Amino acid sequence: MLYISESKDGTKVIHLTRGDDAILEVPIENIDKEVYNLSEEEYLIFGVRQFPHQDSELLLNIESIPGSNRIIFRHEDTEKLEVGMYSADIQLMTERNERITIWPKPLGRYRTNERLNRRNFIIMPEVVKT
Repeated sequence: MLYISESKDGTKVIHLTRGDDAILEVPIENIDKEVYNLSEEEYLIFGVRQFPHQDSELLLNIESIPGSNRIIFRHEDTEKLEVGMYSADIQLMTERNERITIWPKPLGRYRTNERLNRRNFIIMPEVVKT
């Protein structure tokens, strides 16, 4: 199961059951709040760490298919992750090889503190394990 909730401060939080296959469709807007369509060369990168700094181990690094705004989670991507809360972001790789973070919009103390877990990606326990 994959769903998105909103925390008390307005941050979007992605919830995913450990080991599930799922697709996250990422809405993208330009500066004028118009829908941004990826070119055939552009793609998204979904990254997860415990804390949002380079010393924290990269636990997930999933790239979308070029031209697609869909992040595809496979069973093996999350089956070994511990149930818990993590720090995640989504970056757009442009055709000019620019890297632009499009999610999340960090609020409050999360803007500058890389030692705080953002708690914006939650791995939930599975009941049936095969």
